[in-house]
Amino acid sequence: IVAALGRLKRQGRNALIMLAVLGVMTTGFALSPSVPISCLMLFLAGGSLMAVFSMFTTLVQLITPDNMRGRVMSVYNLALRGGGPVGGLIVGALIPQFTAPVTIAIAGACQLSLPGYSRTFNRRVAVRWLPRLPRPSPGRFPSHSQNLGRSPWR
Repeated sequence: IVAALGRLKRQGRNALIMLAVLGVMTTGFALSPSVPISCLMLFLAGGSLMAVFSMFTTLVQLITPDNMRGRVMSVYNLALRGGGPVGGLIVGALIPQFTAPVTIAIAGACQLSLPGYSRTFNRRVAVRWLPRLPRPSPGRFPSHSQNLGRSPWR
């Protein structure tokens, strides 16, 4: 579905909406009183999780300059893949102090709060605190077509 949508306007907003849906479904799963409703919530949470990951990955690739895309995607994937085990460790440590449904509901509420935080504060933080990086000169990072026939190690 995400790939079929192509390059639409407001892709970031759509990704934040899907992240909010993920938070609602996670919280709904945690507070669900029956197994069929829990299965439905998990199914919908999985679909929204796949949509969120693919939208965020697409957005990161679209906003990154061509010469930095590989580096940025490697750091992005490291953070994305490393964040899951860290979050699982935190949730696992909180379950003995609270119950599993309460802990997962709190995690879903945190997921639900991320889009609101991003819409409220992220634009100001990005404009105010992140410097604009200068684009490198064309001679500094040659494209692949310019580099044919030469060894990069000379």
